[in-house]
Amino acid sequence: MTLLQEDPVGTSLFQSNNPHTRHKQLEPLHYPVQVWYDAPGPTTPPRVFNHHANTGHITMHIAGHINRRPARILIDSGASISFINTNYAHKHNLHIHITNLGTVQMANGNCEKPLGYIHSTLTMQAFKCPVHLTAMDLTDAYDIILGDD
Repeated sequence: MTLLQEDPVGTSLFQSNNPHTRHKQLEPLHYPVQVWYDAPGPTTPPRVFNHHANTGHITMHIAGHINRRPARILIDSGASISFINTNYAHKHNLHIHITNLGTVQMANGNCEKPLGYIHSTLTMQAFKCPVHLTAMDLTDAYDIILGDD
């Protein structure tokens, strides 16, 4: 950590004398202020997400729709993120954004790499919301697994 600036009382860091700036001018603080900088560290390995992270998780099976296409959905409180089966995505021509998302630890303990992600709209009865789904090769038992995200 590096100390960038220290003011005994108040700071001008968040103040602007320019009337055309879109930033609001803040009142000076009545106590000492220090500004520290923490340089970026070495690159960390990709995050590992768990498909079934918790023991004793609760699951619920429900029919729904992704972008108005019927889907078999598993709601899994033990999954830390939500998934879409790549077979389902390809079958329904859903665009998969190819990225390096790290690895996912599956329920059987194996670690697998996702293909990418999909932004979509999930509908379950009267409930409708946008979802971010990680595209994985899942068993064909479910099209979507909704996790805790």
